[in-house]
Amino acid sequence: PQCYQEESLIDQKLPKLEPDMLAYVIYTSGSTGQPKGVMIEHGSLALRLQEEVELLDLNEEARTCLLTNFVFDVSLLEIFLPMICGGTLVIPSDGLVKDIPALLHLLQQQKVSLLQGTPSLYSSLLAFVDEKVADALSLSTLCVGGESLNQKLVDSIRTKLPNVQLNNHYGPTETTIDALVLEDVRSFDKNSIGRPLGQTEVYIFDEDFALVPQGVVGEICIGGPCLARAYLNQAELSSERFIEHPFRSGERLYRTGDLGCWLPDGQVAFVGRKDNQVKIRGYRMELGEIEQALSKHPMVDQVAVLVFGDAGDNFLAAYYLSEKIISTDDWQGCLSAQLPTYMIPSCFIHMTAFPVNVNGKIDLKKLPPPNYEMSDQYEAPTNEMERKMTKAWSEVLKIDAAKISINQSFFELGGHSLRAVQLQALLKDQWQM
Repeated sequence: PQCYQEESLIDQKLPKLEPDMLAYVIYTSGSTGQPKGVMIEHGSLALRLQEEVELLDLNEEARTCLLTNFVFDVSLLEIFLPMICGGTLVIPSDGLVKDIPALLHLLQQQKVSLLQGTPSLYSSLLAFVDEKVADALSLSTLCVGGESLNQKLVDSIRTKLPNVQLNNHYGPTETTIDALVLEDVRSFDKNSIGRPLGQTEVYIFDEDFALVPQGVVGEICIGGPCLARAYLNQAELSSERFIEHPFRSGERLYRTGDLGCWLPDGQVAFVGRKDNQVKIRGYRMELGEIEQALSKHPMVDQVAVLVFGDAGDNFLAAYYLSEKIISTDDWQGCLSAQLPTYMIPSCFIHMTAFPVNVNGKIDLKKLPPPNYEMSDQYEAPTNEMERKMTKAWSEVLKIDAAKISINQSFFELGGHSLRAVQLQALLKDQWQM
């Protein structure tokens, strides 16, 4: 009985919560691979959540499902959005997210109306969605983020879930979860990441930190009240990435390192990463721009582009996920209408599945290097000229001559314009042409 005479914890005076108090620290490695703790304050989180509620028009009927690991900030939307609007949060049991049929059954049973996820997750879900499953789902909104969206996924969602609204969300952790939103996506041809969310401000600057006009690519910088406080115990990096606002004293902008441009309708198009620029045979290019061109192929689900080789003799390798293998000629025809020759990958590697990290994004470090195995339709050299050509190709391409079929393309095996010149010189020397 005495315990009931003690002052209730509810009646005790708790410290007053202020907007500038720290709400959480989430570590992110971004594109650098170096972990950094992003400090988000209560005021930033509360404002962003309220903006999301208004954006999605949520109320007490909202039902979300916790699909994201809590060490990633998207999980905060899944957890807190239903709480602040009086809705319901559904928490799956361990491992259920990887069991797609069981997950779909849970979504049906619990009448989940809102999902947050990556393109990879939605591609997996849609593979098990037929008309019967679609009719049993209560989904009204899908929010996608974390990876680049592609038209094939948009078309698949529109076909299988025609009454569901698809929103594409973009936002570094440093801007508190989201910063720009493209609502009700129908077409993704222009790679738009939409318009600023709520009180978010967006600027695009060139290398001299001057504003760029419409259509010109520059670095996306974000401002507004939802910016992170700083990086934990990394003052130098904080001052480098969180800079003084050039137009308003006392405010800051966050340099995202992402490249983009303004579209005619006031939306922002994502082009790629500033630190993902590469130089191939003297030409500087964005891997993201090449990936966007690859993703427009109607058969492709996901893509990635990597650089292999030594400086001065490096080449691009494209990885793609699709039900069927796409021929090199098909790829060449598709990309030649979109990209200059020097930006077209030298080889195209078909994947049955992409390796992913813990947050569902493609793990580029685990992609296999190009391995030119013997062609399924291998034809051995039949005369002396073909044997000399095969040997020359082997020297230039650094591939075992026994794996080179006479019916294969020089460029399909990793050749490019520079290697073609090397081949010409080698043949001229050998045959005194």
